[in-house]
This record gives sequence, C-alpha cells and structure tokens, in this order.
Amino acid sequence: MAMPFLSASTSQAIMLRLSPITSCCFYGCRGFAAAVSLVFFYIGPLSTLVKVVKHKDSSSLNPPFSIMVFLNVVMWLSYGLVRSLLNSLMH
Repeated sequence: MAMPFLSASTSQAIMLRLSPITSCCFYGCRGFAAAVSLVFFYIGPLSTLVKVVKHKDSSSLNPPFSIMVFLNVVMWLSYGLVRSLLNSLMH
C-alpha cells in the first residue's frame, strides 16, 4: 500500500501546530547536526595536509574539493560582513 505524499499546505499546517519549544528544538537539533557534520567535513583533509607538509608534495590534494572549501569560506565570510554592516547601519 503506497503512502500518499503530503501536500505543501498539509506540511505547513503540521509545522504551524508545533509549539515554540518543539519548533526550537527541531530547528536547533538540525543546526547542531549540520555543525557537527561540518566539523568532520573540515577535519577530514587534515591527514592529507600532514602528508603534503611532510613530503612537500601537493599532488595528493584534491583541487575541486580545495576550491569548494575556499568558496564556502569566502561566502560565509562575505555573509558575515554584510550582515554585520547591515546591523551597524540599522542601529
């Protein structure tokens, strides 16, 4: 027996019925899970970095991964700077 999919209005109604405490815990838990996964995401290449420093050879680095990490850092930095600038302009 197939499960029917929830429509957008049904899922919104379900989300609206969450109490503030439940909603906060729900979103807080997702944020915590994202933060933990990002810690492992950034720690992962450290073993490769040790090899690069030890052998003085960067051929083991993955260029697409390095570029994506750099772009991720640049985007978060620019977001933080813009948000800080907007906050300072509003107060």
